[in-house]
Amino acid sequence: MLRQFSVGAAVSVCNFLIHALVMTAVVRVTHSTDARKRSRHSLRLIYVSVATISVLMAAHACEVIVWSLAYTIVGAAPANADPVYFAFVN
Repeated sequence: MLRQFSVGAAVSVCNFLIHALVMTAVVRVTHSTDARKRSRHSLRLIYVSVATISVLMAAHACEVIVWSLAYTIVGAAPANADPVYFAFVN
């Protein structure tokens, strides 16, 4: 049980780092965008929102891949299951 907890904690910390790095980049880009001229503020807000959501979805995909690698390494995924799909649904 301690081994499973340790592996899960290590993978979680790795995913926290991925999420923190991506969020830091998003915040910096958002601040630099906000510092520019404020014409068409609503349109720019839509663009920034779509870009932010897209980047966060990509980060989530990376986090799922990290989990799928962990499942593959420790043999936690069922034999006939795709590890990425198994990680995504779990």
